[in-house]
Amino acid sequence: MYNDICTAIVSLLGGISDIKSVYNGQPNEVSDYPTAFVYPNTEADAYLDLRDIKRLSSVSIRIVGQLDNTNYIAIQSQIRQICTEVVEMLWSTANLTLGGKVSFPTEISTSFDGNSSANSFYRATIVYKATKRFTRG
Repeated sequence: MYNDICTAIVSLLGGISDIKSVYNGQPNEVSDYPTAFVYPNTEADAYLDLRDIKRLSSVSIRIVGQLDNTNYIAIQSQIRQICTEVVEMLWSTANLTLGGKVSFPTEISTSFDGNSSANSFYRATIVYKATKRFTRG
């Protein structure tokens, strides 16, 4: 299920104009920034009863901006703004089930890290957690 979730999120991120490239996974080399990587974290099943299962999935969305010698603050601000857009997009009613891939998201959290030296990166990680209920067959 997490592959379907990753693919759906990659598709949504492609509509954010400030993100230069979006990857389902992390490539060996990236040249366009800001860029986004989407990759699965965990998946776990929980039995609700003898018939139904709840699958819990966690996916990370990493937004990366490359810092240069002049625009540290502007790039950090841009990455934070992109994160706000991503979180709002994932919580929006239109995208709440990711086209039926999930029943509903349970949590979306964001963290930031990076340093202010030239040619380094400012990163944001959004962790998207969702659940899908289905009948064992």
